[in-house]
Amino acid sequence: RFPWSNRLKDSATIIRATLQLMPAAPLQGLNGDTAQVLVRPVLADFGAKSPGVTTTGFTTATPLLPGTTDTVDIEVRTQLNTWQGSKPVPPFMLMQLSPEVSSFSRFTFGSTRTPGKVPRIIVTYALKFPFGEP
Repeated sequence: RFPWSNRLKDSATIIRATLQLMPAAPLQGLNGDTAQVLVRPVLADFGAKSPGVTTTGFTTATPLLPGTTDTVDIEVRTQLNTWQGSKPVPPFMLMQLSPEVSSFSRFTFGSTRTPGKVPRIIVTYALKFPFGEP
């Protein structure tokens, strides 16, 4: 879940958005195992049972390599666009391992409870120009 200001909900054009995840431990897995993390917005807030958007246009897949300890950057502009407009979805995202059952990889990222490893979104946006206002 991320705080989302009213300014970004209504009157901004999102140019770029990057989700930064900090590994809490080195990413575990086998060499040559092609695991990815999928990031997608949710349709409704039902806590742990929140359904994710299934449209592939709103899903970002990023491959992760075993042993990685560096920050993982994932482009999420299309996901954040669903947080805008007259009927926005809740401002949080669902992450999952892909392929879900046939991979030996394990990723543990920091959370809001992990000091120094809090995930964040860096947003570049443009506000509408107030034409006709003195």
